[in-house]
Amino acid sequence: MFSIKQIISGVVVMSIFILPSCIDDPCEQPRSDELVDVRMVITLPEPIVKSTITKAYSQRNDYNTVNNLNVFVFNASGTALLGTYYFDATYTGVAPNPTVSPSLPLNSTTLSTVLTFNAIQPNSTFYLVANYGSKITNTNTITNVNDLKNLKENGGSTSPMTAMMYAKAVTTSNGPTTNMSAQLIRTMAMVTVQINGTNLKNDIGTTAADSTIKFTPRVIKLMHVPNSCVLGEDVDNVIGTNAGFIEKGDSSLVPGWGEVSAGGNPIVGGHDESGIPLFLFENKQGNKPSGSTEQYKTTTDKPNSSYLLVEGSYHLYVGGLIRMSGTIIYKFCLGNDVTTNFDVERNTHYAVTLNLSGWGGAEEDGHFRNGVINVTEPTSEVGWRVDLSLRDWGFLQDEFNFDAHEGYAELQLVGQSFSIERISGPTDMLAYLDPGNGWTMIGNSANANLDNNLLKIVIMPWRIAPGSEYPTNPPYRELVLRARHGSDPPQDVIFRQWAPIKLLENGSDDLYMERFEETGAFISGDPGNSNHTWGYPNDVLGGTYLGFTFAHGDAVDGFNNTLYLYERDTQSPTTGVSINSTAAQRCLRKAGYDLNRILGASGQNKTPIETNERAAWYLPSKVELERVIGYVGDLDNPYEFHDPIKTTVDYWSSSTPQGIQTQTYFWNHTVVPIIHPINPITTYTLNRNDLKQVRCVYRPSKDATIWALPFNPKVYP
Repeated sequence: MFSIKQIISGVVVMSIFILPSCIDDPCEQPRSDELVDVRMVITLPEPIVKSTITKAYSQRNDYNTVNNLNVFVFNASGTALLGTYYFDATYTGVAPNPTVSPSLPLNSTTLSTVLTFNAIQPNSTFYLVANYGSKITNTNTITNVNDLKNLKENGGSTSPMTAMMYAKAVTTSNGPTTNMSAQLIRTMAMVTVQINGTNLKNDIGTTAADSTIKFTPRVIKLMHVPNSCVLGEDVDNVIGTNAGFIEKGDSSLVPGWGEVSAGGNPIVGGHDESGIPLFLFENKQGNKPSGSTEQYKTTTDKPNSSYLLVEGSYHLYVGGLIRMSGTIIYKFCLGNDVTTNFDVERNTHYAVTLNLSGWGGAEEDGHFRNGVINVTEPTSEVGWRVDLSLRDWGFLQDEFNFDAHEGYAELQLVGQSFSIERISGPTDMLAYLDPGNGWTMIGNSANANLDNNLLKIVIMPWRIAPGSEYPTNPPYRELVLRARHGSDPPQDVIFRQWAPIKLLENGSDDLYMERFEETGAFISGDPGNSNHTWGYPNDVLGGTYLGFTFAHGDAVDGFNNTLYLYERDTQSPTTGVSINSTAAQRCLRKAGYDLNRILGASGQNKTPIETNERAAWYLPSKVELERVIGYVGDLDNPYEFHDPIKTTVDYWSSSTPQGIQTQTYFWNHTVVPIIHPINPITTYTLNRNDLKQVRCVYRPSKDATIWALPFNPKVYP
């Protein structure tokens, strides 16, 4: 959750002036007129870009930040180590020893720092290692420059753990003070993905030749990535560094991207703030064999090369009706071009754009012949770029991902007369609307006959007892339904509900946040987007239901205020204006509080959330929102899938400043950029009808309170 726009749009400069002071062994030399002072300027330049991009964001807090710095001083030939020095946020040095001011980290708000030495041996060679995480103490094995270049950085289970950087200082001028400069180079590469469906088929007709193609991406992932990297840049092949490989590297679910079509939203993802970056160590594999005859490069040319997979759901519509659906996987070999080279180089941003046209890749690989779809095409005939499976009945997707809170969805089905049954997973996780029989839990013997229509489902809130823990490996629960249609092979469909993300470990009062930012598609009653009003314009708060609190802490302030915003009369006693708070409604709908509303003409169509099945999701207080904004995931966790906090939008809190009771605190992305550690929220607004984002939080300790609330909530359009 850290914007790297500052890195790509500007330069971070660290000026290190080496001025008179004492110096410790082993760098201490006999005093003579030959000893010199040194002034060094260090810069962290933009990554090299393999396509036109501007910026991207990430949950990493080290890709564009220097958190700590190791400085190595060698003799002129690099054959003898003269001294090592270490600086971080807590150690700046004490004169007369080397000092640094201002202190680390360096980022978009602290652009430079000064490091002071004196009496350095002339013609010394300086090397720098940033973000190693601690002082490099194995100097008994690093005795020369080659030893330092061969220092290995090990990765986590899926991606690099730290964004290490490396540089050699070069002399720019000599004199009473030697001036030097160095450019820090990241050891990892970054990949972003954009999907452009502007030229997909978008015809209205009754034949397969007059069809509409839609694609819904589900996950992007890097494959076959190195598990380590050496500091030195002169590496032609990672095999020579004894690096191993991880088959599945950095990845991200992308539920927020939505559906791609020429007639709807043609472009998702991106290489700017809308993109989601993935990271890997450099992996140089060179060019494909000169005798290779295929037009495009393939992984068979270079078995140790790294590549990108984009997986999603493929839909074919004819005459406005869904006719075929299935899973499609696009595969991209990374490198300096699309036909020959396989090098993934450090400090490089690979901007991969999937330009879909016509049938979206299906026709090119034999799935459409003469305008007619071929459903039985064997996968062995699928080209290296695309893997596609299609059917003319069943669910549009083989996998659905939901958050831990309540979710309502209407799932499009394809074809006539097929059945579903539960194969495995919880019996109390999902309810579906059985026409004529009302809402039915998907129990052990559930078997519903379905046709070509919408299947209405409710995902129940996933609650835990206060003080207990959600599972972590994996951090979700799965329900598997099997769809059957005659003698055709069955379709297994996974409904996966993810555990929320823990923000605060506090015994029986833990705090969690939702993992994904839905667009409204899977949240009943939402207006179709994530922007909401806070309500109560110009209203002086305080006094009624549960009382409005002007504290902003981690206790119950956010929960009580959310209930207040939701339960108070629909007209302000101060202004007579509607105080409808869609921000509060959003969170309490996720709690399951107002979901006994009517979805159809009959009372049996009420959604099935009972009072003791609610979960205490609410709008965070100011301090809780600071925890949300400041969250940084565990980069070594292979399940660290979540939507990062957006760097281009504002977020509501549920807090109002004491003494300014007509205004509301919010996260202002233009005033407080996402830089770790997060600065306190200080901005508030009088315009409570502004549209801002909402990121809801959950406290299991408040479940009993929300169970006790009346079971007659208001009904909103």
